[in-house]
Amino acid sequence: MSQATVLNLASIVSHHAGLAPQKEAIVWDNVRLTYDELDKLSNRVANALTEMGIGHGDKVALNCINIPYFPVVYYGIMKAGAAVVPICVLFKAAEIEYHLRDSDAKAVFVFEGTPELPMLISTKAAFDAVDSCEHLIVMTADMMGESPIPEHKTLTQITFDKSEEFEIYPTAPDDTCAILYTSGTTGQPKGAELTHLNLWSNCVTTYSIHMPLLDFTDQQQKTCLITLPLFHTTGQTVQM
Repeated sequence: MSQATVLNLASIVSHHAGLAPQKEAIVWDNVRLTYDELDKLSNRVANALTEMGIGHGDKVALNCINIPYFPVVYYGIMKAGAAVVPICVLFKAAEIEYHLRDSDAKAVFVFEGTPELPMLISTKAAFDAVDSCEHLIVMTADMMGESPIPEHKTLTQITFDKSEEFEIYPTAPDDTCAILYTSGTTGQPKGAELTHLNLWSNCVTTYSIHMPLLDFTDQQQKTCLITLPLFHTTGQTVQM
C-alpha cells in the first residue's frame, strides 16, 4: 500500500507526540497526560489488542464516561486497525446487547461505573448474551484496582507488560474507524460507519474554525474544555 493511500486517524496522536511530547494532551481532575504519555498508553492498548488477535476489520466497543481512559482506548483501537463502537453510558443491558450483536463487536472495554451508573453490571449481562463478543476488559476507577469481576481482566492487567512502541496499522482512507449509532427514534438504532477520512476531514474543519478564535501569538498552549459526552459524535469529532 503506497503512502498516498494510507490514513489512520490515530496517527495524529503520534504526530503530536513527535512535535511536542511534553505538551499536555489531557487534563482531568489531578491527571495530566502529555502527548507522549497518551501516545505510549494507546500503543500499549494496541499491542494488547493485537495479542488478542484483534486487528484490521474487527470492531471493539467502548463504554466509558469522559475520563482519560476514553481517548487512550479509542486511539489504541484505531492504531490496531480495528473500528471503535462507542456505547452510550446510559444504556441498559438489552440496549448494549443489541449494539454488541449488531456491530459484531469482538471485544468491549467498559468503565466499572458507580452505584448510580452501574455500567459494568449492564455490560457484563449484555456480554454474556452475545457469543461473538469474546473479550470484556474492565476500566477500574482506581487504575491499579482489582477487577470487580475476577474472570475479566482490567485494562491495567492487559497493558502493564506491553511495549510502548507500536507500528500503526496502515489503514486506507475509506476503511471504517468508528461506528456511531443513530438514536433509533423510528426503529432500532442503525450503525453509521465513519471512515478515517470522514473523521480526519471533521478534525481539519474543526481546526480551521477554532484557529481564528485562539490567540497563539503568545506561544502558550491553549486548553479547550470538553463539555459533551465523548461517546457522541460531536464530543469525538469537534472536541476530542
